[in-house]
Amino acid sequence: MSLEIREPQGDELDGVAYTVAYSFEGDCSPEVLEGTRRLFSVLTPLAAFQDGRVVASLGLLPLAMAVNGGAQPFTGVTTVACLPEHRRKGYAGQLLTRALDMMRDRGQVLSGLYTPHFALYRRYGWMLAGRALHYSFRPRDIALLAPGPPGQALRVSHDQWAALDTVYRMFIAHRNGYLHRNEHWWRAAVLRSFYGRRRGDLDVAVWAREDNVWRGYVVYDISRQPDAAPRLRVRDFAALDGDAYIGLVHYLLRHDIVSQVQWWAPLDDPFLSLVDDPDRVEVAYEPWILLRVVDVAGAFASRPCLVEASGQRLTLELTDEAAPWNAGVWRLEAEGGRTQARKCEKTPGVSLDVSVLAALFNGFLSPSEAARGGLLKVHSEAALAAADRIFAVRCPPFTADHF
Repeated sequence: MSLEIREPQGDELDGVAYTVAYSFEGDCSPEVLEGTRRLFSVLTPLAAFQDGRVVASLGLLPLAMAVNGGAQPFTGVTTVACLPEHRRKGYAGQLLTRALDMMRDRGQVLSGLYTPHFALYRRYGWMLAGRALHYSFRPRDIALLAPGPPGQALRVSHDQWAALDTVYRMFIAHRNGYLHRNEHWWRAAVLRSFYGRRRGDLDVAVWAREDNVWRGYVVYDISRQPDAAPRLRVRDFAALDGDAYIGLVHYLLRHDIVSQVQWWAPLDDPFLSLVDDPDRVEVAYEPWILLRVVDVAGAFASRPCLVEASGQRLTLELTDEAAPWNAGVWRLEAEGGRTQARKCEKTPGVSLDVSVLAALFNGFLSPSEAARGGLLKVHSEAALAAADRIFAVRCPPFTADHF
């Protein structure tokens, strides 16, 4: 029986919805199937068919990712699912390989995903390229060293998404890993729960200065289970200055009826430095997004480099089994805040797999760190020094968006 992989059409989407709902929810009731089908307004499904029936699928989410202040054409891979009777036949791998072809054809130079199955995706070139701080605390146990600043927290409606986006774009202007959002994504996945049975609206509060100018916001939800105390989860947090940051944290702490606040934040987040007793905050480091470079030439062409990288040259040997167009020796040249990558036949200064390149690309690992871990082979110490400058970033990668 041959396998056909293509984009589903019309009623075939019902088969994709069933495959996703069965795999992730274990529930194929009409309401769950309808909720799953709504995802297709944002995602482009790709399905594997056997005898005309959907047996596996995944979803592709085209957006853009910020790296060093540039907007990289980016595709999120999500809802990778396979019916149990067809698992362990390599169908997911065939879908991923076809998806890489589609991304390249459509100019999407980067791809990312979230998964608990790291080994599977590493085989196809995705690699862990981010970590998150996870805070957990009782708001009544927390006191801040800084008093509340001038201004106020205001809860706002989802119809004000454009004003929120203005703050967000200012916030991510020089950060790494955050996604550039459009109206559809704001409404479907930032201000609402995107996955799961409870796809409801989330709460939003902004921090406004005394002149009513917004300087930050927080998106959150409060779970109210019948047999458990309420819990507040921070879904998205952006602050353009210290007053907005402190003001929004004070706002969260006023939710003293909840038993716990859970908050995922970037590695450079300052919250613990503001707390009078950090031992009252449980802190964990969690694996975050996996990243892949889909098209090397296109990815470097749209990736700004820091001023310190100007004049640096690097010859890099790359292996890539799933996307052979990336394999070979590349010459990287950084000048005027931009980097160009061209294939060449020169002797490489460093050698690595495309999965390792992903962790370097957004600054999750420096080349020197990768070399210390045996992930990058160094043929020239001068080349390693140049690589450190070319791949340098201002801040660690993070994104608040889940897909």
